[in-house]
Amino acid sequence: VDPTREVKGMLLLRTGGHVLSPIEKALVYGEKYALVQFPGSPDSYLFHMDNIEFVSPTSITDEPIFTYFRSVAAARVNNAAGDEQKKGIAENVDR
Repeated sequence: VDPTREVKGMLLLRTGGHVLSPIEKALVYGEKYALVQFPGSPDSYLFHMDNIEFVSPTSITDEPIFTYFRSVAAARVNNAAGDEQKKGIAENVDR
């Protein structure tokens, strides 16, 4: 099938979904179908291109602003030590 293109190191987003899944590689055939391989899996899965989208990963975790937000979240966990409800919420944010 022509054209065929290979996609590597992207994130897979399914239509109507909110979960991004990292892919090892995908072969896109004629912009209609994609044969996707996920990291750690030797199997490939066939998707219709109308149902998926490939998204580039970001490097936000390497940025100083991300470190700042992580430190704020950790401080909120420490400050909420007396109140279990607030501590649970703060721990969820810290994740």
